[in-house]
Amino acid sequence: MPTRTEVEWDIRDELAVMFMQAIITGRYAEGRNPGVESKANARQAYDMASDFLEIRKELTAR
Repeated sequence: MPTRTEVEWDIRDELAVMFMQAIITGRYAEGRNPGVESKANARQAYDMASDFLEIRKELTAR
């Protein structure tokens, strides 16, 4: 049985993947090579996922 932390990380990972796909798509659309900034892009994707989960938690607490 997965722990709550593991489940939260699984959700965060899935969200981060979706945000990363959007970031990469945007970089290609801008004519940039997303591989050049891959670590920064990944950090941004995880930050966005964390922010999303934080806001969702605030909204569901109401």
